[in-house]
Amino acid sequence: MQNAFVESFNGRLRDECLNENLFSNLAEAKTIIENWRKDYNTTRPHTSLGGIAPADYARQLIANRPASLELRNGSAQQALTTNQTSETNVNGSYA
Repeated sequence: MQNAFVESFNGRLRDECLNENLFSNLAEAKTIIENWRKDYNTTRPHTSLGGIAPADYARQLIANRPASLELRNGSAQQALTTNQTSETNVNGSYA
């Protein structure tokens, strides 16, 4: 098995769509498979998402994220020092 997610999807597609329908032409097959795909990707709960439908999961992600990049906690390191410039006088003392 190369990829468990792909193998799982292929099995579901075959069991729930391809084995359940008899297609009379290519246009009908495309329509039925597309309807199954839309249901699978939007309304059907997925165990990998905690039993939530993908469309609902996406809405939750959008609702819970900050509105702008400035409000997000990034992964960049914080500065260790501040950039304070100091100028010296002609006699060598700091201003």
